[in-house]
Amino acid sequence: MLQAFFFLFDPSRTIYNAIAIGIAVVNLFFSIRYLTGQGRRPFIPVFTFYCIQLGAFLLQLISQSPTHPRMLAVSILLLHAGIILSVLLTLATTLSGKAVFFSFGLMAAIFIYELILQFQKQSTTAALSTTVTHSSHSEMKTIYPDNPGNYFHTEDPRWWLRTAGGSTASVVSLPGDQDAVRISITRVETKNAFDIQLNQSPFKVQSKHRYRLKFRARAVTNRAISLGFAMNHEPWEGLGLYETIQLTPEWQEFQKEFTPTSADSNARIHFDVGDNSIPIEVSSLHLRSEADGSLIEPSVSGKRHFVSYRFNSLGCRGPDIAIPKPSQTRRILILGDSKTLGIGVHEEDTFSSQLQRLLNHRERSSESQFTYEVINCGARNCDTKEERRFYELSGYVYEPDIVLLVMNSDDDMSLIDQERKGYINRPPGRLELLFKSWGKVQEYWYRPPFPDFSGCVDEIIQLASDVRKQEARLLVVIFRNDPDYAGDTYNGQVWNMLIRTVTRGLESTKVPVLDLGKPLYEKHKVQDLLVHPLLDNHPNHIAHSIAARELWKFLERPKQVIQ
Repeated sequence: MLQAFFFLFDPSRTIYNAIAIGIAVVNLFFSIRYLTGQGRRPFIPVFTFYCIQLGAFLLQLISQSPTHPRMLAVSILLLHAGIILSVLLTLATTLSGKAVFFSFGLMAAIFIYELILQFQKQSTTAALSTTVTHSSHSEMKTIYPDNPGNYFHTEDPRWWLRTAGGSTASVVSLPGDQDAVRISITRVETKNAFDIQLNQSPFKVQSKHRYRLKFRARAVTNRAISLGFAMNHEPWEGLGLYETIQLTPEWQEFQKEFTPTSADSNARIHFDVGDNSIPIEVSSLHLRSEADGSLIEPSVSGKRHFVSYRFNSLGCRGPDIAIPKPSQTRRILILGDSKTLGIGVHEEDTFSSQLQRLLNHRERSSESQFTYEVINCGARNCDTKEERRFYELSGYVYEPDIVLLVMNSDDDMSLIDQERKGYINRPPGRLELLFKSWGKVQEYWYRPPFPDFSGCVDEIIQLASDVRKQEARLLVVIFRNDPDYAGDTYNGQVWNMLIRTVTRGLESTKVPVLDLGKPLYEKHKVQDLLVHPLLDNHPNHIAHSIAARELWKFLERPKQVIQ
């Protein structure tokens, strides 16, 4: 009857449901006859229609997007499955009592596991829309729901930035002042002030009503900006306010009165600042109606925590690098994946930026004429082959003196298998949506084979040959994020195999290999070195700092590159 209820209130397939309800009624008829002892040998038709009805119910549930409570459907199906299994085991054996106990015990165990999966908190990873390569002069962000350690930048979602014409900038909240934001301009490509706009929206205003805009602002040095009130939608027309104001390094309070030229429920206050690169700060912005003094607030709230990324002309993280290389400049090009890129780590805190500072500080102390540039060309989801191809097609133009290839357990070349990638990337099937335990079985069935890093060695040897053609040197760095050198866990075994395979494979090539694992975990626990203890297991700024210092010491060893 529960199945009939499911079908009756599902309007998506009327004919299919009518047939299913009909089967349920026939099954009920034969069941009543069987229970009352009427008719001859009623068991076979009862069991036959019972199985048909159960099959129809299952097909209905997995043939479309789930519209019914999942656990209720699962419990009904497991109840039926227990009945059928107990009947079959009873017919096949003489142990009817044990068959029933075993069947319903098994179904109860599956139900409990499904219940655990239903309420289990799904692990998520901070999302960043990046691919193997990054677009020229693009910017991206990783958004986090909270801010452990107060490391991430914080922004007020009411404030947003518009950039155009190749100009780039960022806006962050100021610590200690929840109403203040700072806009830092990293690239000015045009002299159009509106090519970088700091906006706050959305506001709802009425025409023929007078409003007063009040705020505080300052700049690092004296500069002019434009202030406006306009539509936050097509055709982006002004709504009665657009003025130029002069800022100084001291906080100033501004008040502007205006009457909107038309009513608008999605308007914005904007500051046009794109004509030069001097940073500005804005605080205590308020819009009030002069009619009753009421405060007009944008209809959003809360704050977002993030790390931002900027990419240069070749898609490498950081500023543009001069091509060709200037004289008296030595360059280190770093290839790797998201750990090298520095997901969850500010640009100045990545090990590439810190290594550059350490090297230049050393050179200044020794009164050397050299300047070091460390170029971070890490890209999310890259493997060793893709990193070699990047150097072959693009990275070589930087004319590096040293190339650092940063590796980790994700460089397993056996994961290139297209069949496995097809499984990983496909959406979950209907049966997996209904039975989450089946999805776990699928994950186990399609689990990757034990890693094979021999293909990585072949790629490294080819990369070393390409690097030598430019009279440069290749160094391999293992950025390990697991302290299990004993190999007691699967992850520990994988890392050990990576180090063993690469080290042995490169013995005859004289390509040095540096394992960062022991310095990283000598004084720190795993959780201490994660970007976010629950959401993001990339190395944090502490791990990057340790990596930078170890790389600096490694490069200064006798017979290494830097002498």
